Amino acid sequence: MITSTYSKDGKVITEEFYKYYKRNEMWIDCKNPKKRDLKILADQTKIPLEDFIRALDEDERPHINDFDNHSIVTIKAPHKTNTSLTTVPITFILKDQSVIILRRHDFEWLANVNSLTDEQKMKLFKKDLTYTLSAFFEQVLTSFFKYTDFLEDELDKVEKHVFKSPTKKVVKEIFSLKKTLIFFHKALIGNREVLTGIEKEFLREIKGANLRRFRYLYNDVTQLIEMVGTHREVLTGTLDIYLTSVSNNMNEVMKRLTVITSFILIPTLISGIYGMNFKGMDEFNWPYGQFFAYGMMFISTLAVFFYFKKNKFM
Repeated sequence: MITSTYSKDGKVITEEFYKYYKRNEMWIDCKNPKKRDLKILADQTKIPLEDFIRALDEDERPHINDFDNHSIVTIKAPHKTNTSLTTVPITFILKDQSVIILRRHDFEWLANVNSLTDEQKMKLFKKDLTYTLSAFFEQVLTSFFKYTDFLEDELDKVEKHVFKSPTKKVVKEIFSLKKTLIFFHKALIGNREVLTGIEKEFLREIKGANLRRFRYLYNDVTQLIEMVGTHREVLTGTLDIYLTSVSNNMNEVMKRLTVITSFILIPTLISGIYGMNFKGMDEFNWPYGQFFAYGMMFISTLAVFFYFKKNKFM
């Protein structure tokens, strides 16, 4: 689906792309478009079809490219599904003061932009292309901040579970969070390189006084990278605590088994000796021999108990 949003006679209009196209301020949203739609887009914008197809590749890395009649900027944005939180590419193609957005997924931040009032959208149209692109970038980073805070809350929950009841489920949560943080870290590193290239004016389409906005965004990305790095360190520490906790629990189990075994060992030895039925054992002919053996078992058990108690083994 391809829609275009533009201003006309003081109003903001959103409609199917091939119904209207002009070479000035507008943004074109291409969500999981079909190839025939891309061909129409390529014909009207005079941009090679291969650029659109490549921009929709799920394996695209953050980068910038400058061509004779257009520029391409690809970054990574957070994307949440029912089962996971990861990062996916989104590409902006800049041409004739227009921004073409190519994506395969829904983004909450883009929905927020589309839900702006006409007055707020008009402010974007009155600014130059540099300002419009920086506004989109700002929304992407805001989304990163939101999900980073979400991961921090999840990390707090995992820490509580580790201290209260460490289970295999907690391990899965730890590795899931760690995997997400790795995706975030790689995506933010790539996004920072893109912002560096834009700030150094590697793209002809990006220029003017609003270029300084990308410097502010660079600082935000750096802050996000530091936050993600801190969360990864905390998560690694949490995993170490979990492993230590499991080891301690195992030691406690072995400790209890050792105590139980010690209580049984000496009485078993005594009963084993008297169970050999050798001749010459006076206890066999003694009326209280059985109670004597029971008494030895009981006393030996008490002796083991007080020994462990004195040495704080139990």
